[in-house]
Amino acid sequence: MCDTDHDHGKPFTLENRRSILLGLGIAFAGSVAASAAHAGRMRLPGMTFAPTPGIDLIADTTAHALPQPLVATRNDILGPFWRAGAPFKSKIIPAGAKGQVLQLSGTVMDTDGKPVPDVIIDIWNSDADGVYDLKNPGQALDPSEFKFRGLLRTDAAGRYEVETVVPGKYKIPGKLPGFEAYDGVLRPSHIHLMTSHNGTVPLITQIYFAGDPEIANDPWAAKSKNIVALDTTAATWRATFDVVLLRFA
Repeated sequence: MCDTDHDHGKPFTLENRRSILLGLGIAFAGSVAASAAHAGRMRLPGMTFAPTPGIDLIADTTAHALPQPLVATRNDILGPFWRAGAPFKSKIIPAGAKGQVLQLSGTVMDTDGKPVPDVIIDIWNSDADGVYDLKNPGQALDPSEFKFRGLLRTDAAGRYEVETVVPGKYKIPGKLPGFEAYDGVLRPSHIHLMTSHNGTVPLITQIYFAGDPEIANDPWAAKSKNIVALDTTAATWRATFDVVLLRFA
């Protein structure tokens, strides 16, 4: 990842990253909403495909160079099945759904190791068969039909917790705009996570699970450090994913 703004050749600073995110149409106001300001010149998330299929908006080299004890969590692709307007709920398993129940929890911190309260976390995943509630990215669904999607707010200690199922694996559909080079690739099990907070750089990332054989061949997971262990000793499996966010300078 280079250290310059791809559009203007400016240094790739935290403020530039904020501008890039806003320019891509990603905005949050309690629940996540996509800005229409750039709809005429680009396809927005939740419509066709993610606007950042190959860009890590938080440059790893810059994050590692910061004089802080912790390194910011790395970005990942948004993917084509994000939806705005998910409800606030900590249990996102719809009634009657099958699958192995998973409790995912963690702490959101800044690079000084201080907890960050009141971070909005947008979290979503496929069902146990690898199917999202959207059958295609442009599909319109009633808000009551949200499945395996929810918004969380970190508490005073920066903690969050969500109950979902272990997501199934799926093949990238053929001729999916922006992902044609990966037609038929079997994606590893993963959970999507996106953050919103006035004082920190927004994070878009994915969480993978240790031991998944598909990670090695996945175009994105193979480069990720967001791989967590599964504790399978109880009926409800558990995993911990701590998030480190960069504060705006």
